[in-house]
Amino acid sequence: MPITNGNPYFIKGERPEIGCLLIHGFTGAPINVMPIAKIMMKYGFTVYAPLLKGHGTDAHDLEKATYLDWIQDVKNAYNKLKESGCKEIIVYGHSFGGLLALNLAENEPEIKAVLPFGAPIRVHDSSIYYKWRFPHLLKYTSFAPETREFEVPEYTSNYDSYPIAKQKDITILMRMVEKNLGKIKCPLLVLYSKKDELVRMKSAWIICERSNAKRKEVILLKDSGHNYFYGHENDKVEEKMHSFLHNIGYTLIEEN
Repeated sequence: MPITNGNPYFIKGERPEIGCLLIHGFTGAPINVMPIAKIMMKYGFTVYAPLLKGHGTDAHDLEKATYLDWIQDVKNAYNKLKESGCKEIIVYGHSFGGLLALNLAENEPEIKAVLPFGAPIRVHDSSIYYKWRFPHLLKYTSFAPETREFEVPEYTSNYDSYPIAKQKDITILMRMVEKNLGKIKCPLLVLYSKKDELVRMKSAWIICERSNAKRKEVILLKDSGHNYFYGHENDKVEEKMHSFLHNIGYTLIEEN
């Protein structure tokens, strides 16, 4: 079935025993993580990018979804990869999807590696912690225009606005993930950008310092925004990903 902007995708690789779960960000859709899926497919991994509840349709559908639904969506996706024959699974998540990736790694010790890119442990806008308490004043809100500066239509499918009440779900998930970082023991590759308009760089150090992963690597970008994989540093990101995957024992298909 053709991949369209709102659809999940499951692509069987040449190494079906190795899977990569790709988790899109808040208000986004699976198509957003296709640049990472293409990198993972070079290794022959089976890739699966599910659609989180309330996403890929209309922003009003987000009102019906909670952080518990999203956690369950990711758990179900992880199980689907295992049921398909994947014995080793790597988990990638962008932004809010990175939080969900970390949460899964905290609860599934068999995960081979987790790649939380731009996961919001700390954010620039502190109003996220309280603005949701006043939905009668502002029911819907949107991200600042600069957060979408580097978007590429081919890989973009995001809502223009979202229910402000969902900020509560995000803050609950942020605190839950931070509290349990010590449970993570699998290799970590975290990415943050100095020009990220939403997430603070401090998030990287919190994840690295509080996790118990024996291998922790960090990608720091100087000139990219929150949507880093649409910017001019994407070659650096791919290079660092190849290095990380090589260091934990994975090789490109053409190297065999």
